[in-house]
Amino acid sequence: MFKLKKTRKRMNSLRIMNKLESGYIDILWSMNSEDREKKLKAIKIPIMKNLIGLRVCLILEKHKSSFYKKLKEKSYKSLRYVQGRGWPDVRHLRAANLDVVEGEYKNLFSMLRKRRADCFPRSILELDGEIKNKKLSYSIIAEDTFAIQYNTPMYFFVRKNNTKLHAEIERSLKKIIENGKFDKLFNRYYKDSLKKYNHKNRRIYKID
Repeated sequence: MFKLKKTRKRMNSLRIMNKLESGYIDILWSMNSEDREKKLKAIKIPIMKNLIGLRVCLILEKHKSSFYKKLKEKSYKSLRYVQGRGWPDVRHLRAANLDVVEGEYKNLFSMLRKRRADCFPRSILELDGEIKNKKLSYSIIAEDTFAIQYNTPMYFFVRKNNTKLHAEIERSLKKIIENGKFDKLFNRYYKDSLKKYNHKNRRIYKID
């Protein structure tokens, strides 16, 4: 029997990985990467149904006109993107020769406001949470014409030697997928977002 206890500390992804390796925490969920698979043990069942890699640009509403002008005159490849420091997304975007700047998560929207970047690509499943963030003093909107997609499943990770917890999580996930509870839970939280943002008029650019 395992008991779930949430840590109250806010940490960036690199620090969280270190905390898991050291034993301070026992489990995390994160996008997959080669480095994470080398250091940690992944339960290879995509908990976000591989939709975490479908990315839509968040932009400042007051920059909307200049954003679309730049996009129309050139292309999505001409934009500068902002991402969190150490996030696996950075590797995917740069591999496609896109211009990416990194920063701590708490500073990313400020970087948009200061025009250090044109947009902040977020998973289609994360958009509503960011847009409704009451801590921001300026309006954020989702760009409406295109998305970038890459293969980056989100997994649960445990320490390499924690085979017991790994097996229990894997068994439990397979069970709720088989009995339909996984889909019900997923749709409860994300059905509306998918309907709102994953519309047929959005052009999808697939990158490796």
